Amino acid sequence: MTRGTAALVLAIVDIAGYALLGVVGLMNFGPELADPVSTAMFGAVVAAFSLMGALLIRRVPGNRIGALLLAAGTAQTTSIAVLAYAGLGGSAVPPWPGAAIAASFGDAAYIAPWVIALIGVPLVFPDGRLPSRRFRWVVWVTGAGMVSLLVGAPASTIPGLADLGLVVSVLALVASVFGIAGAVAAVWVRFRHGDPVQRRQVKGLLAVASVAAIAFPAALAFGSSESSVALAFWLVAFLAYLALPVAIGIAVLRYRLYEIDRIISRTIGYAFVTLSLAVTFASGILLFQAVLAPLTGGDTVAVAASTLVVAALFQPLRRRIQTVVDRRFNRARYDAERMVAAFAAQLRDEVDLESLGTDVLTVVAQTVAPATVGLWIRQAEVET
Repeated sequence: MTRGTAALVLAIVDIAGYALLGVVGLMNFGPELADPVSTAMFGAVVAAFSLMGALLIRRVPGNRIGALLLAAGTAQTTSIAVLAYAGLGGSAVPPWPGAAIAASFGDAAYIAPWVIALIGVPLVFPDGRLPSRRFRWVVWVTGAGMVSLLVGAPASTIPGLADLGLVVSVLALVASVFGIAGAVAAVWVRFRHGDPVQRRQVKGLLAVASVAAIAFPAALAFGSSESSVALAFWLVAFLAYLALPVAIGIAVLRYRLYEIDRIISRTIGYAFVTLSLAVTFASGILLFQAVLAPLTGGDTVAVAASTLVVAALFQPLRRRIQTVVDRRFNRARYDAERMVAAFAAQLRDEVDLESLGTDVLTVVAQTVAPATVGLWIRQAEVET
């Protein structure tokens, strides 16, 4: 069995195992505790990480990123399996052996896929190697923090070692902060000192990270609120995490790599549009409720009015924000569009054929940048 085939088999086992665990959880705990929506969403995450990891192992076997993505999917399924054992074993009479230890270990292991995805992958992105030997300290510190958490958290359930859990949690937190800082530094080094291809690959990773950087803090700001705005931010944050392995795979395989500037500008543009409309929607509801509640006695009219305002603002706001974003993140396209628009305005007043041909060649050379450019003008046939 080849390495790529083995990776694909493991990915299928991860997905099938997670699906089986989800069914077992629903059958034993019911939809109230098992939460089928969250189960399905994180099942999609397991599938995305595992399958993309298997694909990269098959296509670029020398790159460690594929193995890290597959490891993240496997760690996710493994932690859920341990937690399922702890949940079922803890509720059984008598309790299953080691159920309490399994619960503590499962809680600690649940952090492992996040550490792999948010620290391990950025450290070696996009070529599978560390930027320099100095970043080995980041790997060692982060790894030591995770090992201490995985070993210390179950050990803290033993009588007389209760304080050990707090100590290892603090150590793991410090190691994670150090690891995240090191991962950010590694991405920055790649972007600043990498070749043009590496810089475009890093842009693909930053496109997804920018959405997560907007959505996660906004979602956390709402806390446990069940409002539609909070749910929207949590959904965007989850989709950003789900898109992470896809963006990594596209960047590593260099698929449509030279369109990354346009993809980034559109991603950031729609992220800001979503944030602006969400704030407008929430503010509109509060405003209309304060004004209309004494008259209508409910909030239905306020929600409808806010929806109409958001719908009316969508297109103008999207065009305005996209123009500003293109000016910063997709400058070549922005300048090309401005040049074409100026040429179109000039074309209406141009009558000299030779001057027009020169202008056409100049615009094509500056906007498309071909290796060579020429202009052929068909001469009109003169009848004799």
